[in-house]
Amino acid sequence: MYGNVGLQTARGSGTNGYVQKNRGYLKPQRHRQRVGENTNSGGGWRDGVPPPAAQARADAELLSHAAKRAIEAEVFEERVRLEDDGVDEAEIEKRCAKLRKRLQDRQGGGGGDKMRHVAARG
Repeated sequence: MYGNVGLQTARGSGTNGYVQKNRGYLKPQRHRQRVGENTNSGGGWRDGVPPPAAQARADAELLSHAAKRAIEAEVFEERVRLEDDGVDEAEIEKRCAKLRKRLQDRQGGGGGDKMRHVAARG
């Protein structure tokens, strides 16, 4: 033990008793704020308020895909319900196509031919 830091004896601890500083430890937020206020640059803080985080913009393609996926999920649920009710396959396809068209129109028309091909496969 050196300077009252570490183990009194290394026996039974499974280590050699060597003590190292934890360089991954971050001091609490309030302390970092005070340190930033006391430096010349101010650490980016103004009046005790941190700088705003950069706002990430959502990718339009990802949003479009999520919307199409939501439409197909609703169509699939309707298809399962109709199959459970014993409706014939041609009628199921017709009703699903109408539902898909209605949902796409409500959403803004996104989808088009791609969604028809996806529905034909599934």
